[in-house]
Amino acid sequence: AQSHPRRNAHRFARWIVLTMPSNRVQVAIRTRPTSNFARSELKIDNKGNNINVHVARDMSQYVNNKQEDWAFKFNNILHNVDQEVTYETCAEDIVNSVLQGYNGTIMAYGQTGQRRSRSY
Repeated sequence: AQSHPRRNAHRFARWIVLTMPSNRVQVAIRTRPTSNFARSELKIDNKGNNINVHVARDMSQYVNNKQEDWAFKFNNILHNVDQEVTYETCAEDIVNSVLQGYNGTIMAYGQTGQRRSRSY
C-alpha cells in the first residue's frame, strides 16, 4: 500500500515559522526522507524553494474531480539537513536579536509532544 502524502506529511516535514527583527514572517520547511518517502507524489525544488504535491485521482469506482496538484512556496527548504544547519538558517539571527533586547518568535510544528515552540 502506498502512503498518502497529506495524511503522512508529519512524518517527513516540520514547518518552522520565523519572525525576524525586520517584522517579516518567514516560513521554512525541514524535510527528512523516510523509508517510504513519497517520491512519486512530492517534488522538492531546493533552488526555487518550492514543493509540488501530486496525488493521483482514484477513478476506479466513480468520477473524481478532486484537485491533483498543489504547489507550496517557502522562504527556505531544508531537505535532509542536520540540527546545526537548521539552527543557523532559521534561528541564529532571531536568538541574537533577542539577546540584544528585541522580540523574536520561532514557532515550529512537528511531532506531537516535542515542545518545539518558544517565544521570548
